[in-house]
Amino acid sequence: MASWNSLTGVPVLLTRNETEIDSDRLVTALGNPRASRLLVEATEPMTVPELSDTCDVPLSTAYRKVKQLERAGLLSESSGFDSQGHHATRYERTFDSVEIDLGDDGIFVRISDGP
Repeated sequence: MASWNSLTGVPVLLTRNETEIDSDRLVTALGNPRASRLLVEATEPMTVPELSDTCDVPLSTAYRKVKQLERAGLLSESSGFDSQGHHATRYERTFDSVEIDLGDDGIFVRISDGP
């Protein structure tokens, strides 16, 4: 069942492996150029400072966008230790692809975790 996206006013159906997900958070996250850049680079676990450097995004912005992407279910968090033995939190993309279909009934977005 489609829901109205409060940001766009368009009916949006979002699924992740056939489970509906929060359309506002997803559309907001994917619609931000800096968040999208971080998401593209997070194909393997990376710390926020690593993502910030790789994407040339200010560190404070990177922290905010990573949290936004995590709340939208697009990044997962894992904890461990860096090469110097310090605690390190890393983030990695939680999906392989996003499909967007535009139709007369609204927008359908499908997030896939693999082929």
